[in-house]
Amino acid sequence: MGKSSSKRIFILIEDHYGPKFLLNLINRLKNEEGLKVSLSEKDIKTLPGKFNPKVRRKIEARARLLLLDRIIIIADAEGGSVEETKSRLEEHVPEDLRSKTCYIIFKWNKEEWLCEGLGLAYGAENPEKLLNKYFRETKGAKLGYHKSYQPYLVDQLNLERLKKNKLFQEFVKLLE
Repeated sequence: MGKSSSKRIFILIEDHYGPKFLLNLINRLKNEEGLKVSLSEKDIKTLPGKFNPKVRRKIEARARLLLLDRIIIIADAEGGSVEETKSRLEEHVPEDLRSKTCYIIFKWNKEEWLCEGLGLAYGAENPEKLLNKYFRETKGAKLGYHKSYQPYLVDQLNLERLKKNKLFQEFVKLLE
C-alpha cells in the first residue's frame, strides 16, 4: 500500500452516510497502512439511486470538471444478482467513460465490511440483521443498528480482518 497515487479518482457510493464512511476508512488506511491517495469529500459522492438516470449526469459533470483517471461505483445488490446490478449500473455510465469505470458490488451491502471488520460472520444473512443484533446485545441500542453509525464505526474495525475480504482488497487496489 505504500505506492504513491496521483490518480484523479471519483467515487459514487450508495446511501447518505456512504461518502463519510468511505472517506473515514480511506483516511484510516492512509494513516495506518500508508495508502497513498489524495481524496476529499468532493471526490466521494452519494450514488443517486442505483438505476437512476442522474448517475449519468453526476458522472458527466465530474468528468467535465476534471480529467478523471478512474471512476469507482460502489453499490449494493441487496441479496440479488451482483452481475445484474453491475449491468444495470453500466447502462447509466456514458460510453466514453466506461473504460475508466470500475465497480464494487456487494452481495448485500457495505455493511459486509462492517461485519468483517468487527469480526461478525454474516454468511448468507443480510449483514444489517446481524448488526442489529450486535448493537442490541453488546451496545444496548434499543433500535439496533442505524446507517448513521457507519462513519463512526471505522475506528472500531479490525483492518487486518478487513484486508482479507476480496472485495475490500479489490477496492484498495483501485485506489492505488
